Amino acid sequence: MSLKVYYADQGVLSDSEFQRLAGKASSVLNRVIGKLGRFRLERAASGGQVKYYGTAAEGPAIPATYFPTGDWLHLYLPVFRANPGILESVLIHELGHRYWFNYVPGFKRSLWNKKYTPANRSTIDRIQHLLKTKKYNRYMDLVDDFDNPNERLVAIHVANALIVNKYPAKLTGELDIREHPATKDFCKGSRPYSLIPLISAYAREADYEDYAETFRAFVESNGKLTQLRDASVREALLDLFNRVCF
Repeated sequence: MSLKVYYADQGVLSDSEFQRLAGKASSVLNRVIGKLGRFRLERAASGGQVKYYGTAAEGPAIPATYFPTGDWLHLYLPVFRANPGILESVLIHELGHRYWFNYVPGFKRSLWNKKYTPANRSTIDRIQHLLKTKKYNRYMDLVDDFDNPNERLVAIHVANALIVNKYPAKLTGELDIREHPATKDFCKGSRPYSLIPLISAYAREADYEDYAETFRAFVESNGKLTQLRDASVREALLDLFNRVCF
């Protein structure tokens, strides 16, 4: 991997200043690699010696860009000069791009793009328990018994499957949702559902940008994605992230 630094004209940086900033960038990159290693993601920065190149070509108004062809990571002057914390965040994000393009296979990219995750077993257990112990006249009453967003979304999927198959809510006390044809695959985890309605902040236009930003958030939060406040949504996205990465 090579890092190329863009600045507007040759006189902006002296050779000595460029070398000093390149040394700072190397220190920050080494720190980033150490953090990646805690989560077995260090290969995002592997694959050859890091080289620094200065160029007088003017870069775009963004901090950095990763180019899979040629394995170039382009830094632009503002972030190259920025404090180490900002540079670290930018490097983690761009190395997330590098991980995506080099180590995430196509079928896992599809999972990520659609934000597919299987239903949590404990949520299915709770839905089954409620159906057995409460007499519902409407499926919406089942959904209303769930407060957190991810469990509620799972309950909506179960309810919708039963509604489409014209299964009366009043008869669900005798229903085994893990065996009924309408809900069996979903409840046993072989038919996933999408997290996109719950994580709009992460659901960006480009899948690789979405992934790289989650990659950065994962590393910077020490693998906890604390940027997502709801615990059930956070756990579901963490599970998806780990299945895509490993």
